[in-house]
Amino acid sequence: MFDRTEYNMKLIGRNLRILRERSGLSVKEVMHYLDLGSVQAIYKYENGISYPPLDKFLAMMNLYEAQWQDVVCGPGSDIYRNQQIYCRREKPIVVFELQVRETCEYLDFLRRQISAWAHCHG
Repeated sequence: MFDRTEYNMKLIGRNLRILRERSGLSVKEVMHYLDLGSVQAIYKYENGISYPPLDKFLAMMNLYEAQWQDVVCGPGSDIYRNQQIYCRREKPIVVFELQVRETCEYLDFLRRQISAWAHCHG
């Protein structure tokens, strides 16, 4: 069994804030876009207190015109150069490659789920 990759919640929160600010959006605008009841959830995400649910995370990436690498490593990062930020030190390239493959497989799974949902409800 493979070790699970560990992520830095504070770093991800900081990157979400940077991406929002670079997009010129207020916390309140993001709250409305995500259809949240208050700004507290956005502050929790940006302060690294909690992760956004996947649907909100994907919506934020769409709103900020960002890739998951921008959130995990930082906006405009060279993901290969910065892989040590979020991959374990031992065998980081192997862990990184596995994480990319798992992420792509998961995104493909989500695309299929969204497509099936849209087909049934659309």
